[in-house]
Amino acid sequence: MSCPDCTSGNSLPGSPKGTEENGVYFAKGSSQPDTKDKAVIVFTDIFGLSISNPKVIADTIAERTGFDVWVPDLFDGRIPVKPEVLDFFLPRHPGEKMGLWRKVRFYWTLLTHIPGMIGCRPAVVDPRAKEFLTKIKAEHGYKSIGVVGYCFGGAISIRLAPLDAVTSVVIAHPAPSTLDAIKAINVPVSWACAEEDDAFPKELRLQAEAHFKSRTPELQYEFVDYPGTVHGFAARPAREQPLSVEGHEKALEQTIKWFQSTL
Repeated sequence: MSCPDCTSGNSLPGSPKGTEENGVYFAKGSSQPDTKDKAVIVFTDIFGLSISNPKVIADTIAERTGFDVWVPDLFDGRIPVKPEVLDFFLPRHPGEKMGLWRKVRFYWTLLTHIPGMIGCRPAVVDPRAKEFLTKIKAEHGYKSIGVVGYCFGGAISIRLAPLDAVTSVVIAHPAPSTLDAIKAINVPVSWACAEEDDAFPKELRLQAEAHFKSRTPELQYEFVDYPGTVHGFAARPAREQPLSVEGHEKALEQTIKWFQSTL
């Protein structure tokens, strides 16, 4: 299921430069000997490929790393809710809260979209994600695959990180997950965390870091916190909030450097 804050933020500047076919966006890498057998998969927030943000992000990663970057549509062309439906309700910076009446309207809006939410539950989207991983690895001969997940896609990344097909992961403000699922991660993992995030609350974030710090055998990891941000900043930053924009840019740089060092 998605977390409500996945809907906050604005469109990123720029137009997609890659190709989109059969529900998959592709940003081609450099095809150099040291990059052609490596790829990155972007697991999107709940809006999938209906918005340009994940495509622009994919283009930047491909350009900077030289790796092929893929963005699959895990919703089979049927996103559960449109950005404009929920953007009105959600905070744009830490400390901003919904009043009672606004909160009632928000949850009523969610209730009207229950069928769409059911259609993107883990039992539906996880098999699609696994199938896509297996497919591109077999068809393109990739030896190393990195996964970066935002919001909804962050929770998917946590659940898929234990798979042999995944080499390294970046998780940006994930949708609700559990400590047990986080403990199952067994590949290098980088976390981009918001200052205020009801979906990935501070308590769980600290428990996760404590686990990786004490883990035996040791695993390469990092946690980076971005002040002045709320859940969703790395995928759809609030363009009128300088700290949100800065957090997005730095989280993208964090992602690029992580894959350059771990793939």
